[in-house]
Amino acid sequence: MFNLLNYFNNRKKNYTDIANTVILKSIVSAIIQLSIGFIKGTEGVVVRDPKIPYINKRTSTALKVKRFKDAECEVIGHTEGKRKYQGLLGALECRLKNGIILKIGTVFTDNERRDPPKVGSTVTFKYQNMTKYGKPRFPVYLRVRNGKI
Repeated sequence: MFNLLNYFNNRKKNYTDIANTVILKSIVSAIIQLSIGFIKGTEGVVVRDPKIPYINKRTSTALKVKRFKDAECEVIGHTEGKRKYQGLLGALECRLKNGIILKIGTVFTDNERRDPPKVGSTVTFKYQNMTKYGKPRFPVYLRVRNGKI
């Protein structure tokens, strides 16, 4: 473990942090740990069965739990998809209330890509946090909202 700590501590830009292991006794304690991490600015927590050894790859024995925020924006345009989605919706071009423009291009069904939300409609999306430029990071489409913002 010391070598790993030494490696991270000697990096110029450190985007990774070593987290302490906490044994959770209930869902409430898991929510508390997630909230503490959220306040500290972490991306989320990994919940896993403590009886199973750590595996350095994706596995069904470990679950990454993240918190998301949501917001609404006005659809101001559409971009065409590429490859498999050529001729269909690639992404929605949207404007937030504060005027910031962003694109949302994930989690659309094939039907939504064929018949996307209309320009002028309001959509709800989720995101992880804000970039230093004030844009939502990793926006993901959720639904169309009836009415204006």
